Amino acid sequence: MIRSITDTRRTTACMALLSLCVGLYLSNARASSPIAFDVDRAIGICDSSALDNLEGIWIYPDDNVTVTVFRNDSRQQYSLPEYDITVVHSPDCSLSPGERIGRISATHDVRRFDVELYTERKGLSFMKPKNCSGTLSSEGDMLTLRHDAPRFRLRLNLNPTTLLPRLWKSMLRISGSTRDGNDNSTSGMIKIYPSYDGNGSSRLQPRYL
Repeated sequence: MIRSITDTRRTTACMALLSLCVGLYLSNARASSPIAFDVDRAIGICDSSALDNLEGIWIYPDDNVTVTVFRNDSRQQYSLPEYDITVVHSPDCSLSPGERIGRISATHDVRRFDVELYTERKGLSFMKPKNCSGTLSSEGDMLTLRHDAPRFRLRLNLNPTTLLPRLWKSMLRISGSTRDGNDNSTSGMIKIYPSYDGNGSSRLQPRYL
C-alpha cells in the first residue's frame, strides 16, 4: 500500500515536471521569431502573420543573401521592438538557412533603426558584431545602412572571411563618398516580400519577364 502511494506520487511529480518542461518549451518557441529554411516557407510565414512595416523577406543585393526580418517577441519587456535577421538563402557556404546573423532595434523615429550584424564566424558561433544605423525608405522597401566608425578603422577590421563582404566594402566606399561630398550611393537591404504589387516586384530592382 505504501509503495503504491509512493509510486503514484512519483508518477504525479514526473507528469508535473514534464508539463512544466513542455510549457517552457512552447513558451520559448512562441517567444522567439519564426525561422524559415527556404523562401517558400518564409512566404508562408509572411502570409499567415500580421506584419509591421519592417517584417518580411529582404535581400542584401551586394552579396545576394536572402534573409527574413521578424520581430522577436521574447524581448517584449523592452519598450521598442527588436527583430531577428535570419538567413533564408545564401550562395556563400559560410552562411546556412536558419542562422541568425544579426538583429534590428527600433528607435523612437519610425524610419530609423539600430542594426547589429555579425562579421565573422568561428565554427558554429558568430562573432564580432558591428553596429550600423538603418534608415527605412518612405515606401518601406529599402533599409539603407551606414556604419558610424571611421573609414580607416572599418577597413582594418575587414578580412577575407568577413560575412557579407560586399556590403561592408560598399559601406566603405559610401563612407569615402560622403566625406568627398558625393553622397548619391546607397547600400543596405531591399525588401522582396511582401512587395508593393503583391507579385514579388521591387521598385529598386528590375523585373525581367
